[in-house]
Amino acid sequence: YEPDSMSCFPEPDEGQSLRDRMAEMTDDEITNTNNCLKEKTNLCINSDGVTATSSAFGEYPLCAEGVESTPLAVSTMVHGYEMLAWDGDREQFLSMTCSAGYHDSAIPEYRYIQTHYSDLLNNRVSPWIFDMNTRQWDRHPAPTTDDRNVSSPLGAVMHYLPDQQKTFFWNHMSAPSDVNNWFYDNVNQEWNILEAGGTPPPFGIDGSSAYDPVRKRIYMGGGAYPQVNVGKNPMWIYHSTADAQIVTEIVDEENDIKNRSWKEIAANTWADPQPTGDSVGTSFGTNYNVLHYDTVNDVLILFRHYCNVDNGEGDNNLWDDPVNTCGIFVYHPDPISNLYPDPNLAPETNRWEKIANTVPWLEEEYLYHKSVSAFYSPEYNAHFFWVALDSNDNGRMFVYRYNK
Repeated sequence: YEPDSMSCFPEPDEGQSLRDRMAEMTDDEITNTNNCLKEKTNLCINSDGVTATSSAFGEYPLCAEGVESTPLAVSTMVHGYEMLAWDGDREQFLSMTCSAGYHDSAIPEYRYIQTHYSDLLNNRVSPWIFDMNTRQWDRHPAPTTDDRNVSSPLGAVMHYLPDQQKTFFWNHMSAPSDVNNWFYDNVNQEWNILEAGGTPPPFGIDGSSAYDPVRKRIYMGGGAYPQVNVGKNPMWIYHSTADAQIVTEIVDEENDIKNRSWKEIAANTWADPQPTGDSVGTSFGTNYNVLHYDTVNDVLILFRHYCNVDNGEGDNNLWDDPVNTCGIFVYHPDPISNLYPDPNLAPETNRWEKIANTVPWLEEEYLYHKSVSAFYSPEYNAHFFWVALDSNDNGRMFVYRYNK
């Protein structure tokens, strides 16, 4: 915005932050601020539903024909969850909006835009796209395969699938009658409904997930609303291509004689792998878990960092339980079927193994649990974690490498 647009906001009281003063704004103050901002900022709405910067137009109407404008990403991911994907083929980040309304007091002019132009801004448009080569944002019309809209609520999951040149978008917050699980076609720039077979995951929003490029699977760990019951498996697998899983039958329990066979799994199918091994609790929520697929070691790794922690302020009660324990957990997936035609000769896999009881930042008092952003680098065979409490300038980077 223009620098003098800050004069549109009410003056904070002595010792009060502008953010806190804005949170107290009356309806009249918000109206006056909006009117002022409309005169001082360069915002308009493109006909394809993109908030843009250009010359000023009274009440943020459609941008005039012929006006060149650049999409403006405003407060799109106040809650990020796992609604961010990396398209390595086009070197672009894709994200779905999830402001959760928290911008209302901090950016009142954006509330005006969202209220008056919600249909244009959020229906049948592409994800927000940030191009790493041009360093510019983009968003464009993206038709769906029918008249339904692609909703973008809380706690969804996105993954780019390079073999299909599509982005997987899973939204479990939708009502059962809605179809809000989609593929975004990165080449043709359109949405296609995802109608997967198998039994869908039983858990709700805010799950952690990871893509396995070896088997072309997405591992989905459940978040909340609801969680799975104690003793039930909290991790489902989405098989984007035809796959196979080893099934073990006990022939003679007393003498530990087993017969193992391959079970074929169709493409575009959900499945419960029913893993064995150590317990991984009931929830993989993004506030307290990180899930990565380690391609060098061919394992899935869960880092849990919010549990059994008492910061002296009493907010540990929810997770102070023996079910969701802190630490590092490694999932050993099924071997690749064409390497082991006889599954009885394959290694014992499809199991969880707990290899550590803590993570490094739990030992730092001021970084005790929350707000971890992370990624895995195959190039360096390393897991990177940026740990910083909510908006505080005390962040620290941690790096971890798994060794078999």
